[in-house]
Amino acid sequence: MKIVKEWLSEFVDIPSDVSDEEIMRLLSLATVEVEGVSSDMEKRALDAIVVGIIKEIQTHPDADRLRVVLVDVGRAELPHIVCGGTNLAVGMSVAVALPGASVRWHGEGEPIVLEKTTIRGVQSDGMICASSEIGLGDRFPAKDDHEILDLSALSTIPGMPLSRLFGNEGVVFEIDNKSLSHRPDLWGHRGMAREVAALFRLPFKEQSIPKIKHGKGKQLTVDVADHELCPRYMGVVVDGVSSAPSPEWMQKRLTLAGLRPINSLVDVTNYVMLEYGQPMHAFDYDTLSERKGGAHIIVRRARDGETIEALDGKQYTLTSETLVIADENNPVAVAGIIGGVHASVNEGTRTIILEAANFNGPSIRRTANAVGIATESSRRFEKHLDPELPSLALARAVSILKNEFPAARVMSAVADRYARPPSVRPLTVTVAMIERMLGVSISLARASGILTALGFHITKTSDHLSVRIPSFRRKDIASVEDVVEEVVRFIGYDAIPAVLPRMPLSEPIIDRKRQIATEVKKRLVYQYGFHEVQLYAFSRKETVLACGLNPDAHFELANPLSAERPLLCRSLIPNLLEAVVTNQQREKNIALFQLSRVFLKGNVEHDPSGDETLDIPSQPLYCACVYVSKEEGNHFAFVRETVSRVCADLGIALDVRKEDGRDPVCAAGRSAGLYCGRTRVGYIGEVSPKTRAALGIDDPVFACEFDVSLLAECSRIPVRYHPLPAFPGVKRDMTLCVGEKRAYADIAARLACAHPLIVSAEPFDVYRDKKIGAGNKSFSFHIVYQSPDRTLTSREVDEAHEKVLNILKKE
Repeated sequence: MKIVKEWLSEFVDIPSDVSDEEIMRLLSLATVEVEGVSSDMEKRALDAIVVGIIKEIQTHPDADRLRVVLVDVGRAELPHIVCGGTNLAVGMSVAVALPGASVRWHGEGEPIVLEKTTIRGVQSDGMICASSEIGLGDRFPAKDDHEILDLSALSTIPGMPLSRLFGNEGVVFEIDNKSLSHRPDLWGHRGMAREVAALFRLPFKEQSIPKIKHGKGKQLTVDVADHELCPRYMGVVVDGVSSAPSPEWMQKRLTLAGLRPINSLVDVTNYVMLEYGQPMHAFDYDTLSERKGGAHIIVRRARDGETIEALDGKQYTLTSETLVIADENNPVAVAGIIGGVHASVNEGTRTIILEAANFNGPSIRRTANAVGIATESSRRFEKHLDPELPSLALARAVSILKNEFPAARVMSAVADRYARPPSVRPLTVTVAMIERMLGVSISLARASGILTALGFHITKTSDHLSVRIPSFRRKDIASVEDVVEEVVRFIGYDAIPAVLPRMPLSEPIIDRKRQIATEVKKRLVYQYGFHEVQLYAFSRKETVLACGLNPDAHFELANPLSAERPLLCRSLIPNLLEAVVTNQQREKNIALFQLSRVFLKGNVEHDPSGDETLDIPSQPLYCACVYVSKEEGNHFAFVRETVSRVCADLGIALDVRKEDGRDPVCAAGRSAGLYCGRTRVGYIGEVSPKTRAALGIDDPVFACEFDVSLLAECSRIPVRYHPLPAFPGVKRDMTLCVGEKRAYADIAARLACAHPLIVSAEPFDVYRDKKIGAGNKSFSFHIVYQSPDRTLTSREVDEAHEKVLNILKKE
């Protein structure tokens, strides 16, 4: 937001010895973040650029898109300028940069100094500028790159320096909007002036605005169907106006503040919005009073499917969640956001309805997001404006119209539909409270002076202040702590001495879930070579379906950030498989994992207060891994051993049990459940060929997913340490031909206790071929024999190996 220093003088007289930098510094420390302040550099730059009137336009002899323009710049000799502007017209007032002036070519790069030049064989004596080329792009946004700045609406003469049009108001402060989110009263020059007055201990000047006297001759009735969405709606009929250009002083202030002047009726509403922070709108009375008895405005919810053609030329389809301003038949404006074409002011408008209203902030924000429009009006209404402000703004707008249009007069009673908010009890503030909160003592007189300057109503006694909160501060002031913060921000936080707080030392609460999540990350990355990825919490419907999951079991966002990803994730695997697709052409081995929350529909986390409206969906912390390799090997075993060892390192015994058909993303007969005792914490398996084909994945993918939240609840196994073996082990291989239904887990369990010298048995191959018979497969193992007290001889190993083989043959 832009604040014009000269405009502030309407409300506070800033001494000449107070520098702009000091205002910027104190505002940033106490109130809002001031991003920058303009200097005289812009004025000096505009001194070298003058107003020109186009007298003649000729075609360029050697370029279809260029024109040779004769421009009157107040000199006897008319300069010839080659220009490619698309909106050139005879009689148009334009900004002309003559040789020696500095401009930015197409608004980019560093300024260049113009010289006379020849363009395609024709001499050009200067440049007709676009707004972005002379630093006025924010004030006059161009429709396209070839639009020339049109100054015809302003009062100009040929040769006038642009600094006289735009540089004489002096300083403009650029305010960061994010720092204003909690302060709706600061979205206008009046509210900002109050802060400046308090900072420099200057008197705050309220404008003397006459009350609106009810008129006769026109009828205006207003009905508000939903006072929750529209706590207050005011309107009045004003006759004797026109849509002529607004006065030069108003246009200058509007452009300096970042708004483009349109016509006197629209400009007055915008001017009051920038001055008081209260958006307004003007309707054409004759359009709304087609029925007998005058105009009838209805503030209601839109009907589902109802449409409106807005002032931006687009047609919007509305829902019952949208608040509209309507006549007896159709909407004429989307409340608080944008007006409609049907009742808009036009060149023939002579009678208007001025609207000043207060709308529900969250409703305006939801509607603005739903229709995809963000306006100066909606940005202010979203912040919960003061419901007392419409009466002041309406009176100010009527006063300006009467000053600018001698024939203007109020032709109706002021319609005011107001659902007054409940009164707020005053807060009691004592010296002891201030000292306890700040650690320093501040007198009641000093605190009272600061709060009074900020508009609070103070009743002072010998030992406390009774603070009544003004209506324009009820958004951000609700407690004694808020009031004390108002005091200290004007005293200065640097006035509070830095003292270490006294606090008892106690053992920190251990968050086991967070500990496990951190350790899982470390081990997957450092020990097993996986790469962590950070992906969206949203999934595509197509990917969810490809993984065999039901989209209806997912939460669907009403207003997603991307229409392509409307579903909240209830599994991390779909997005990880998309990452595999992205990387499969670049990497031979892909090992990815994600650790993030998922959103489970049907599972609810209840609020401790018992308030069901605060219940939220269950959001457990999941970890998912995918592994793809173009090399040969038992990749399923690698993923299984990785997960098992990671859990074992954390003292969690993970049991892998064969299950089929429970996890739709896995191939039939190629999946297993992960169990901690009787609790199923996840699954592991090979992604089904159908899923791979749907997503375009070339190689087999092995995946696992487990619930870290459930792991945190599992009992820990005590860690036991064993000395490193003093004697070498001997490795022997064994291949077993078994039936297709025989599970690896059965063989592994039997091998573990087949002989006391076996210390490990690891599978390294699974083989199927018609040579070993249909319905059969072979497992190959590395078996390591080792003794804790001696080196085994070959004979001992052969005998042990033979015994193990015989046991397995027998079983």
